[in-house]
Amino acid sequence: MAKALIDAGATADICDKYGKTPLNKADDVNSVVGEMTFNLIQDAVTKERSDPNYVDAVSQKANEIRLQAEEDWENDDLDLALENYQRLLQLPGCDEDYRNHANLAGCALQHAIEKAVNGVVGGRNSFKIAYKAASKAVDLEPKFEIGWEEVARAYMGYRELPRAKQACKNGLKHFPESKKLKEIWSVLDQVGVPDTVVDHENQEFKDVYDRIYTERWVGPVGCDYCALNCMDEPRPDKCPFCGCPDKELDEDAQQMIICLTMYGKKDCSSINGEEDDDMKNNDDNSNDEDDDSENLEMPPLVESCASNTNPFTFAAPSQSGSTSFDFGSPSNGTVTKFVFGSPETKGDSN
Repeated sequence: MAKALIDAGATADICDKYGKTPLNKADDVNSVVGEMTFNLIQDAVTKERSDPNYVDAVSQKANEIRLQAEEDWENDDLDLALENYQRLLQLPGCDEDYRNHANLAGCALQHAIEKAVNGVVGGRNSFKIAYKAASKAVDLEPKFEIGWEEVARAYMGYRELPRAKQACKNGLKHFPESKKLKEIWSVLDQVGVPDTVVDHENQEFKDVYDRIYTERWVGPVGCDYCALNCMDEPRPDKCPFCGCPDKELDEDAQQMIICLTMYGKKDCSSINGEEDDDMKNNDDNSNDEDDDSENLEMPPLVESCASNTNPFTFAAPSQSGSTSFDFGSPSNGTVTKFVFGSPETKGDSN
């Protein structure tokens, strides 16, 4: 069947919506037939990639999808923009360019924040798309500073605070003077977020995850850090889902986490109104704001961030008793957008 399809002109070098290629699928078949199919498809892929006409066709298609995604984003049709950025990454070679992952991450982060502000279901999944895409971007290009910030902000939105802190630590290895990464790390450290992360392969985590998302279980004890009712009595010393301590976060701490997620800074008081210069500068954004990473005093509840009453519930939909937080306007959030040839800002970007 595979030979007949290839002989008929079927493209072998392509991904499905899950990112799986025919080669991946053939490799999953543990049999002599599977090995023969794998070799057949591998030869077809090699032949296709050596054909200049094929390479040109893929490049043209990639540019068409990329331009459409940029237009959708510019028109604030984030659902379509996300779909097109994901389509782009399915084309051969496009997943090897960190800028494509960065665009998906920035778009998904803005999408998540807007859903959060407007009380629309689905924001948590968009944060997940954002942290996965941003993580891939910095894997491909570790010297992409804003990528590290977006990994941390997306993990905070998803309420995986230890992983957000870990992203800051990893980013600071490449950018030791980054004020934004220092600020995020410092705030998370002060409010008690641990340096270690929960192993998602750990059986205890798998059991809790399955109870919450499969059985729709709501535990009698909630965690202020991941905002899930995911614990039984007696209260454990730390949350089995996120690994954070059994400790209440006060309103100021919650507010700082929200502001860091939305704007990349703990104090939102200067966001509404005139834009800060650091948010307008593409090339040196981390050097324009005051460095208050050493000053970890808790600010008062920020009026500009608390003025709207649209709730964002971080927990799973079934967690009806979970914590809600108030977000301000998303229009000033900072995200990255690359227009190929030169970086461009989206909103008050980088």
